[in-house]
Amino acid sequence: MQRLRILLALVIFTLSVAPAWAQKPIDRETALERAADPERWAAVKGTMQNDGSFLAKEIELIALGDAEGMEVMEIRGVLSSLNVNERSMRVLNYPVIWNEDARLRDADKNKIAATELKNGVGATVEGHFKDGTFWAEDIRLRSGKMKEGKLTYKQEIIGPVRVVDAESGLLRVIETDVRMRPNAKCFELPMQVKSAGK
Repeated sequence: MQRLRILLALVIFTLSVAPAWAQKPIDRETALERAADPERWAAVKGTMQNDGSFLAKEIELIALGDAEGMEVMEIRGVLSSLNVNERSMRVLNYPVIWNEDARLRDADKNKIAATELKNGVGATVEGHFKDGTFWAEDIRLRSGKMKEGKLTYKQEIIGPVRVVDAESGLLRVIETDVRMRPNAKCFELPMQVKSAGK
């Protein structure tokens, strides 16, 4: 489990700070073709829509060698329906539950109490999706950015991907239908396992 957590951390680090040359741009058709591999994982960035689907502006396919052992998924968005007593909330339409073993951290990675979680604040949640619920192991608050006078937060889903309809560019990541914008950017990430000391 520790190796899987280290691998996910490496992949997330690559997704967030790697220079553009570390990503291999690919066209839409190639991305859809490669996303059809049953072992493939992807990171999709964009915005959740009112109908519950996710409109992707960027799709990053995780190298198959890295995806093979991945189990920890990630969702990033705004907290809602927070109930601290029941240790439950929603992020990107996913019901999220955590227990006393979950790590709760602020944007600077400092440990926080559950009472510091607030509706309307951005967060990254790592964990497992089972039986319609996202079971959180790590919850980290995120800083937002002002856009047109409104505080906004990044939205992202990292998990197993499958192609629902290649012609229309419809994917499913974890359990979310993902539609690709016509101008969506597609990338394939380099393999990270070797750098993890495998």
